[in-house]
Amino acid sequence: MKSFLGVPLRHDGRVIGVVGVANRPGGYNRDLVEYLQPFLTSCSSLLVAYRDRALRRETERRLKQQQTQLAHVTRLTTMGEMVAVVAHELTQPLSAISNYAAAAQAHLSNDTALSPERSLAEASASIEKISEQAKRGGKIIQQLRGYVQRNEPMLMPVMLADVIRDALGMIDVHLRQHNARLTFSVFGDPFYIIADAVQVQQVIVNLVSNACESNGKSAGRRKQIDVLLTYGSSDAIMSVTDDGGGIPAGAAQRIFEPFFTTKPNGIGMGLAVCKSIVEFHGGQIWLTTDPTTFHIKLPKASQ
Repeated sequence: MKSFLGVPLRHDGRVIGVVGVANRPGGYNRDLVEYLQPFLTSCSSLLVAYRDRALRRETERRLKQQQTQLAHVTRLTTMGEMVAVVAHELTQPLSAISNYAAAAQAHLSNDTALSPERSLAEASASIEKISEQAKRGGKIIQQLRGYVQRNEPMLMPVMLADVIRDALGMIDVHLRQHNARLTFSVFGDPFYIIADAVQVQQVIVNLVSNACESNGKSAGRRKQIDVLLTYGSSDAIMSVTDDGGGIPAGAAQRIFEPFFTTKPNGIGMGLAVCKSIVEFHGGQIWLTTDPTTFHIKLPKASQ
Protein backbone atom coordinates (compact mmCIF):
# COMPACT_ATOMS: atom_id res chain seq x y z
CA MET A 1 0.00 0.00 0.00
CA LYS A 2 1.53 3.29 -1.12
CA SER A 3 -0.75 5.66 0.74
CA PHE A 4 -3.79 5.63 3.05
CA LEU A 5 -6.10 8.27 4.43
CA GLY A 6 -8.35 7.45 7.39
CA VAL A 7 -10.95 10.04 8.43
CA PRO A 8 -13.10 9.40 11.52
CA LEU A 9 -16.87 9.67 11.28
CA ARG A 10 -18.13 11.64 14.25
CA HIS A 11 -21.62 12.19 15.66
CA ASP A 12 -22.31 14.20 18.83
CA GLY A 13 -18.60 14.12 19.67
CA ARG A 14 -18.37 10.33 19.36
CA VAL A 15 -16.47 8.35 16.71
CA ILE A 16 -18.91 5.95 15.07
CA GLY A 17 -16.75 4.76 12.20
CA VAL A 18 -13.86 5.46 9.86
CA VAL A 19 -13.76 6.16 6.13
CA GLY A 20 -10.53 5.05 4.49
CA VAL A 21 -9.09 5.78 1.04
CA ALA A 22 -5.99 3.93 -0.15
CA ASN A 23 -3.44 4.28 -2.96
CA ARG A 24 -4.56 7.68 -4.26
CA PRO A 25 -2.14 9.01 -6.90
CA GLY A 26 -0.34 12.00 -5.49
CA GLY A 27 -1.09 11.14 -1.87
CA TYR A 28 -3.30 13.20 0.43
CA ASN A 29 -3.30 16.65 1.98
CA ARG A 30 -5.38 18.77 4.36
CA ASP A 31 -7.33 20.35 1.51
CA LEU A 32 -8.68 16.95 0.52
CA VAL A 33 -9.75 16.25 4.09
CA GLU A 34 -11.55 19.59 4.32
CA TYR A 35 -13.19 18.90 0.95
CA LEU A 36 -14.44 15.53 2.14
CA GLN A 37 -15.61 16.75 5.55
CA PRO A 38 -19.18 17.87 4.57
CA PHE A 39 -19.71 14.57 2.79
CA LEU A 40 -18.41 12.62 5.80
CA THR A 41 -20.66 14.61 8.15
CA SER A 42 -23.67 13.66 6.02
CA CYS A 43 -22.56 10.04 6.05
CA SER A 44 -22.36 10.14 9.84
CA SER A 45 -25.91 11.47 10.13
CA LEU A 46 -27.22 8.86 7.69
CA LEU A 47 -25.49 6.02 9.52
CA VAL A 48 -26.88 7.14 12.87
CA ALA A 49 -30.37 7.53 11.42
CA TYR A 50 -30.19 4.07 9.83
CA ARG A 51 -28.91 2.52 13.06
CA ASP A 52 -31.61 4.20 15.15
CA ARG A 53 -34.31 3.12 12.69
CA ALA A 54 -33.03 -0.46 12.74
CA LEU A 55 -32.98 -0.46 16.55
CA ARG A 56 -36.50 0.96 16.65
CA ARG A 57 -37.78 -1.71 14.26
CA GLU A 58 -36.13 -4.43 16.34
CA THR A 59 -37.61 -3.00 19.54
CA GLU A 60 -41.08 -2.86 17.96
CA ARG A 61 -40.69 -6.44 16.71
CA ARG A 62 -39.70 -7.71 20.16
CA LEU A 63 -42.51 -5.77 21.84
CA LYS A 64 -45.06 -7.21 19.41
CA GLN A 65 -43.68 -10.71 20.03
CA GLN A 66 -43.91 -10.26 23.80
CA GLN A 67 -47.48 -8.94 23.53
CA THR A 68 -48.43 -11.95 21.41
CA GLN A 69 -46.87 -14.35 23.90
CA LEU A 70 -48.59 -12.60 26.82
CA ALA A 71 -51.94 -12.81 25.04
CA HIS A 72 -51.38 -16.53 24.49
CA VAL A 73 -50.49 -17.11 28.15
CA THR A 74 -53.60 -15.19 29.22
CA ARG A 75 -55.77 -17.35 26.96
CA LEU A 76 -54.29 -20.46 28.59
CA THR A 77 -54.94 -18.97 32.03
CA THR A 78 -58.54 -18.22 31.11
CA MET A 79 -59.07 -21.76 29.86
CA GLY A 80 -57.40 -23.13 32.99
CA GLU A 81 -60.01 -21.33 35.07
CA MET A 82 -62.74 -22.82 32.88
CA VAL A 83 -61.56 -26.47 32.96
CA ALA A 84 -64.54 -27.59 35.03
CA VAL A 85 -66.90 -25.79 32.67
CA VAL A 86 -65.30 -27.39 29.61
CA ALA A 87 -65.46 -30.83 31.23
CA HIS A 88 -69.17 -30.32 31.88
CA GLU A 89 -69.68 -29.16 28.30
CA LEU A 90 -68.11 -32.36 26.96
CA THR A 91 -69.98 -34.58 29.45
CA GLN A 92 -73.33 -33.79 27.81
CA PRO A 93 -72.57 -35.13 24.30
CA LEU A 94 -70.62 -38.07 25.75
CA SER A 95 -73.56 -39.04 28.00
CA ALA A 96 -75.95 -38.69 25.08
CA ILE A 97 -73.72 -40.92 22.92
CA SER A 98 -73.70 -43.57 25.65
CA ASN A 99 -77.51 -43.50 25.97
CA TYR A 100 -78.12 -43.61 22.21
CA ALA A 101 -75.62 -46.48 21.86
CA ALA A 102 -77.45 -48.50 24.54
CA ALA A 103 -80.76 -47.84 22.81
CA ALA A 104 -79.38 -48.88 19.43
CA GLN A 105 -77.95 -52.08 20.93
CA ALA A 106 -81.31 -52.92 22.51
CA HIS A 107 -83.14 -52.42 19.22
CA LEU A 108 -80.61 -54.45 17.24
CA SER A 109 -80.82 -57.29 19.80
CA ASN A 110 -84.64 -57.32 19.55
CA ASP A 111 -84.83 -56.63 23.30
CA THR A 112 -87.90 -54.46 22.76
CA ALA A 113 -91.54 -55.17 22.04
CA LEU A 114 -91.28 -53.52 18.62
CA SER A 115 -91.38 -55.32 15.30
CA PRO A 116 -88.02 -56.10 13.64
CA GLU A 117 -88.61 -53.41 11.04
CA ARG A 118 -89.47 -50.81 13.66
CA SER A 119 -86.53 -51.86 15.84
CA LEU A 120 -84.16 -51.45 12.89
CA ALA A 121 -85.55 -47.98 12.15
CA GLU A 122 -85.17 -46.93 15.80
CA ALA A 123 -81.61 -48.29 15.90
CA SER A 124 -80.79 -46.35 12.74
CA ALA A 125 -82.21 -43.16 14.31
CA SER A 126 -80.12 -43.71 17.46
CA ILE A 127 -76.96 -44.17 15.40
CA GLU A 128 -77.71 -40.94 13.53
CA LYS A 129 -78.08 -39.11 16.86
CA ILE A 130 -74.77 -40.63 18.03
CA SER A 131 -73.13 -39.08 14.97
CA GLU A 132 -74.70 -35.69 15.73
CA GLN A 133 -73.49 -35.74 19.34
CA ALA A 134 -69.99 -36.81 18.27
CA LYS A 135 -69.84 -33.86 15.89
CA ARG A 136 -71.03 -31.59 18.70
CA GLY A 137 -68.23 -32.79 20.99
CA GLY A 138 -65.69 -32.47 18.17
CA LYS A 139 -66.78 -28.90 17.50
CA ILE A 140 -66.30 -27.99 21.17
CA ILE A 141 -62.77 -29.43 21.15
CA GLN A 142 -61.96 -27.75 17.84
CA GLN A 143 -63.07 -24.36 19.13
CA LEU A 144 -61.04 -24.69 22.32
CA ARG A 145 -57.98 -25.96 20.46
CA GLY A 146 -58.06 -22.99 18.10
CA TYR A 147 -58.53 -20.66 21.06
CA VAL A 148 -55.51 -21.82 23.04
CA GLN A 149 -53.03 -23.06 20.43
CA ARG A 150 -52.53 -20.38 17.80
CA ASN A 151 -49.87 -17.86 18.72
CA GLU A 152 -49.11 -15.51 15.82
CA PRO A 153 -51.86 -13.00 14.91
CA MET A 154 -53.64 -13.68 11.60
CA LEU A 155 -55.33 -10.50 10.39
CA MET A 156 -58.11 -10.96 7.87
CA PRO A 157 -61.58 -9.57 7.06
CA VAL A 158 -64.11 -10.89 9.61
CA MET A 159 -67.67 -10.13 10.61
CA LEU A 160 -67.56 -8.96 14.22
CA ALA A 161 -71.07 -10.29 14.90
CA ASP A 162 -69.94 -13.81 13.89
CA VAL A 163 -66.82 -13.55 16.06
CA ILE A 164 -68.96 -12.52 19.04
CA ARG A 165 -71.40 -15.41 18.51
CA ASP A 166 -68.54 -17.92 18.38
CA ALA A 167 -67.05 -16.48 21.59
CA LEU A 168 -70.40 -16.58 23.40
CA GLY A 169 -70.86 -20.19 22.28
CA MET A 170 -67.60 -21.14 23.99
CA ILE A 171 -68.73 -19.80 27.37
CA ASP A 172 -72.40 -20.78 27.26
CA VAL A 173 -71.97 -23.30 30.09
CA HIS A 174 -69.99 -20.72 32.07
CA LEU A 175 -73.05 -18.47 31.88
CA ARG A 176 -75.35 -21.22 33.13
CA GLN A 177 -72.94 -22.13 35.91
CA HIS A 178 -73.12 -18.55 37.24
CA ASN A 179 -76.90 -18.36 36.75
CA ALA A 180 -76.51 -15.61 34.16
CA ARG A 181 -78.85 -14.74 31.31
CA LEU A 182 -77.27 -13.09 28.26
CA THR A 183 -78.82 -11.15 25.41
CA PHE A 184 -76.97 -10.27 22.22
CA SER A 185 -78.33 -7.53 19.95
CA VAL A 186 -77.02 -6.09 16.67
CA PHE A 187 -77.93 -2.69 15.21
CA GLY A 188 -76.89 -1.01 11.98
CA ASP A 189 -75.64 -2.27 8.63
CA PRO A 190 -72.92 -4.93 9.10
CA PHE A 191 -69.47 -4.55 7.56
CA TYR A 192 -66.12 -6.30 7.76
CA ILE A 193 -63.31 -5.38 10.12
CA ILE A 194 -59.67 -6.45 9.79
CA ALA A 195 -58.90 -8.57 12.84
CA ASP A 196 -57.47 -11.74 14.30
CA ALA A 197 -60.65 -13.58 15.23
CA VAL A 198 -59.07 -15.59 18.07
CA GLN A 199 -57.64 -12.49 19.75
CA VAL A 200 -60.96 -10.63 19.50
CA GLN A 201 -62.71 -13.72 20.92
CA GLN A 202 -60.24 -13.59 23.80
CA VAL A 203 -61.36 -10.03 24.60
CA ILE A 204 -65.04 -11.00 24.46
CA VAL A 205 -64.55 -14.13 26.60
CA ASN A 206 -62.68 -12.09 29.20
CA LEU A 207 -65.28 -9.31 29.40
CA VAL A 208 -68.28 -11.66 29.56
CA SER A 209 -66.53 -13.93 32.08
CA ASN A 210 -65.84 -10.91 34.28
CA ALA A 211 -69.50 -9.94 34.03
CA CYS A 212 -70.51 -13.49 35.03
CA GLU A 213 -68.30 -13.40 38.10
CA SER A 214 -69.29 -9.92 39.29
CA ASN A 215 -71.25 -9.75 42.54
CA GLY A 216 -73.61 -7.29 44.14
CA LYS A 217 -77.12 -6.34 43.09
CA SER A 218 -77.73 -9.66 41.34
CA ALA A 219 -76.88 -11.78 44.41
CA GLY A 220 -79.66 -14.30 45.03
CA ARG A 221 -81.28 -13.84 41.62
CA ARG A 222 -80.44 -14.46 38.00
CA LYS A 223 -77.76 -12.15 36.64
CA GLN A 224 -78.40 -10.18 33.45
CA ILE A 225 -75.66 -9.51 30.88
CA ASP A 226 -76.33 -7.51 27.73
CA VAL A 227 -73.98 -7.56 24.74
CA LEU A 228 -74.74 -4.88 22.17
CA LEU A 229 -73.06 -4.44 18.78
CA THR A 230 -73.70 -1.21 16.89
CA TYR A 231 -72.39 -0.59 13.38
CA GLY A 232 -71.72 3.08 12.63
CA SER A 233 -70.44 4.74 9.48
CA SER A 234 -66.76 3.95 10.09
CA ASP A 235 -66.59 1.97 13.34
CA ALA A 236 -68.24 -0.95 15.09
CA ILE A 237 -68.86 -0.53 18.82
CA MET A 238 -69.48 -3.48 21.11
CA SER A 239 -70.58 -3.04 24.72
CA VAL A 240 -70.87 -5.55 27.56
CA THR A 241 -73.16 -4.49 30.43
CA ASP A 242 -73.95 -6.38 33.64
CA ASP A 243 -76.16 -5.68 36.65
CA GLY A 244 -73.58 -6.77 39.23
CA GLY A 245 -72.10 -4.73 42.03
CA GLY A 246 -70.13 -2.39 39.79
CA ILE A 247 -66.49 -1.34 39.99
CA PRO A 248 -65.17 -0.39 43.47
CA ALA A 249 -64.63 3.30 44.11
CA GLY A 250 -61.27 4.47 42.81
CA ALA A 251 -60.70 1.34 40.71
CA ALA A 252 -62.20 2.57 37.43
CA GLN A 253 -59.16 4.75 36.63
CA ARG A 254 -56.77 1.82 37.12
CA ILE A 255 -58.86 -1.01 35.72
CA PHE A 256 -56.68 -1.50 32.62
CA GLU A 257 -53.35 -1.29 34.46
CA PRO A 258 -51.23 -4.48 34.46
CA PHE A 259 -51.40 -6.44 37.74
CA PHE A 260 -54.32 -4.37 39.06
CA THR A 261 -57.29 -6.55 40.00
CA THR A 262 -60.48 -6.39 42.00
CA LYS A 263 -60.75 -10.21 42.22
CA PRO A 264 -59.50 -11.99 45.36
CA ASN A 265 -57.55 -14.53 43.28
CA GLY A 266 -57.00 -12.49 40.13
CA ILE A 267 -53.59 -11.77 38.59
CA GLY A 268 -54.61 -8.46 37.05
CA MET A 269 -53.58 -9.17 33.45
CA GLY A 270 -56.88 -9.96 31.71
CA LEU A 271 -58.06 -6.41 31.03
CA ALA A 272 -54.51 -5.17 30.39
CA VAL A 273 -54.16 -7.78 27.64
CA CYS A 274 -57.62 -6.87 26.31
CA LYS A 275 -56.50 -3.24 26.01
CA SER A 276 -53.31 -4.30 24.22
CA ILE A 277 -55.26 -6.47 21.76
CA VAL A 278 -57.84 -3.78 20.99
CA GLU A 279 -55.17 -1.13 20.43
CA PHE A 280 -53.21 -3.55 18.22
CA HIS A 281 -56.33 -3.67 16.03
CA GLY A 282 -56.45 0.13 15.83
CA GLY A 283 -59.35 0.36 18.27
CA GLN A 284 -60.23 1.73 21.69
CA ILE A 285 -61.58 0.20 24.90
CA TRP A 286 -63.06 2.11 27.83
CA LEU A 287 -65.29 1.70 30.87
CA THR A 288 -68.43 3.52 31.96
CA THR A 289 -70.19 2.96 35.27
CA ASP A 290 -73.76 2.80 36.57
CA PRO A 291 -74.34 0.32 35.07
CA THR A 292 -70.92 -1.23 34.57
CA THR A 293 -70.29 -1.28 30.82
CA PHE A 294 -67.13 -2.03 28.85
CA HIS A 295 -67.06 -0.54 25.35
CA ILE A 296 -64.87 -1.56 22.41
CA LYS A 297 -64.57 0.42 19.18
CA LEU A 298 -63.00 -1.24 16.11
CA PRO A 299 -62.53 0.44 12.71
CA LYS A 300 -64.25 -0.59 9.52
CA ALA A 301 -62.07 -2.41 7.00
CA SER A 302 -60.73 -0.20 4.20
CA GLN A 303 -62.32 -0.74 0.81
